[in-house]
Amino acid sequence: MNSRLRVLVLEERLVDAERMIGELHRLGYATDWDRVATESQYLAHLGPELDVILAGYAVGNLGAAEALGMLHEQRLDVAFIVVVEADDEDGAVDCLKAGADDYVVKDRLGRLGPAVRRATEAARWRRRLRSSRAIVQSSVRTAQGRQLFTEVAERAQLERSLVGFYRTSVGGEILDCNPAFARILGYDSREEIMSRRAADFYFHAEHRRRFLNGLQTHGTLWQSATRLRTKNGDSVWVLEDAVLRRQSGRHALDCRDIVEGVVIDISEQQQAEAELERRADHLRAINELAIDLSSARSTDECFQLLADKLKIISGAVAVNASAYDTTEQQLVVKYVSAEGWLVSRASRLLARRIVGWAVPVSDDTYARILDETVTTVSSLPETTFGMVPEPVAGRIQKALGIDRFVGLALADGDDLLGTAVLAFPPDRQPPTDETLKLFGRVAAAALRQRRAEEALTRVSQERRVLLDLVPVGITITDERGAIIDANRLSEELLGISVAEHKQRQYDGPEWDIIRPDGTPMPSDEYASVRALLDQRIVRNVESGIVKPDKNVTWISVSATPIPL
Repeated sequence: MNSRLRVLVLEERLVDAERMIGELHRLGYATDWDRVATESQYLAHLGPELDVILAGYAVGNLGAAEALGMLHEQRLDVAFIVVVEADDEDGAVDCLKAGADDYVVKDRLGRLGPAVRRATEAARWRRRLRSSRAIVQSSVRTAQGRQLFTEVAERAQLERSLVGFYRTSVGGEILDCNPAFARILGYDSREEIMSRRAADFYFHAEHRRRFLNGLQTHGTLWQSATRLRTKNGDSVWVLEDAVLRRQSGRHALDCRDIVEGVVIDISEQQQAEAELERRADHLRAINELAIDLSSARSTDECFQLLADKLKIISGAVAVNASAYDTTEQQLVVKYVSAEGWLVSRASRLLARRIVGWAVPVSDDTYARILDETVTTVSSLPETTFGMVPEPVAGRIQKALGIDRFVGLALADGDDLLGTAVLAFPPDRQPPTDETLKLFGRVAAAALRQRRAEEALTRVSQERRVLLDLVPVGITITDERGAIIDANRLSEELLGISVAEHKQRQYDGPEWDIIRPDGTPMPSDEYASVRALLDQRIVRNVESGIVKPDKNVTWISVSATPIPL
């Protein structure tokens, strides 16, 4: 790669700036770069000669959003990429909305090279567009009654790749155009497009009428973003300036009146803005998912939430979420997010319920799922590791209009927690692998936490059962002497509930305990106090528990420290 980049890095830590530049060097970029860390340094280095700015999200008192605003104030078309910590991605979304080209996470710089390439290409495109627009506006203002087409054509010879010129009659006849206009609309030549009518370039006749009505009212239209129809029926977005040249003195439009216009293809800009908005929507949805998963009551509810959210952000017709059973080494379908009729029809074709379906996972398949993380396949047998035979799979995909499947591993390191499989029709594109991987990491973290909480709950429940089955009274004390649990027999022997146990210390003044001779027992003679302080087992300390009604229950107490 021969590209030489002029890079400005807004970053407090030199080591972080060097890591960013090192990543670009690793990908073959040669760079001329400077690092700045204050507002005055940043403003001093801003200039049109820069190719890209790599801005830390928060650098002293200067944030990425403020730095972006300063760049816009100087009307500089320089690529701007925000470099954030993992927990600052919400702020990165706000920067994207404000006009940043992209963002990367500081500890995942593998995306930096592709992000810089896309952002610098977009900046070059913006500079060319700005230049073309300036030529068009200057030409229109200086034409002074001459034909707009001729004047602009004379001054824009070098801009024909972006600027198209046309002259039509109000009636719709194409009177003249340049090759760029034909190319923008997908025609092979100027001669081919001259045989068409102006109405052919609009998706609806009403759009053409509104365009002409605007010209009749104002005489000109400036920088109108217009969606036109190409030769093959696709849409192209253009920025259009147009002038009405009347051929008669009538106020009403005459079919002989002339419309002269200039169009600039802004489809890439529209697509880029749409993609940024789409990514912002995805990040918002992932943040919402993290919040929802944190309040989920069970692992099963987690799988339902992630399947529903993944279907919304992806546009898939169906998403199934499966949990990995480490004991049986199989994936078990927990939830399918799809229209009810679709699930019913798929179940009929499979002759079985989908939820609860278990698919064995070999060691090789397990390793492949972890290694690939996101995979795209075209057939159901590949998705189910051969569990659905080809004839049945073909009928299902045809009946449901499914063209391909995208599999997503929900993994925490080398531990597979589950998978999600998204089904897409031919006309829908899945989210980027980056978005899906981020979704998978958030879901896996929530699943890991939920499983740990459920395991802790099970252990606690099992401990409770065991404690209550033991035919002796038991209390459990933490290292500070606070009672944290007790069983039912301890409640009976001591005459207080488990809740009251937990409000006491092992040596607290609430205890009324006597020696066998009837004298008060000081707390340093309590079996539990001696065991905890001396870190040894203390056995058979005879103690009398004086109840509130002054009755005494005599018990033999043993205590032992538990090493944890």
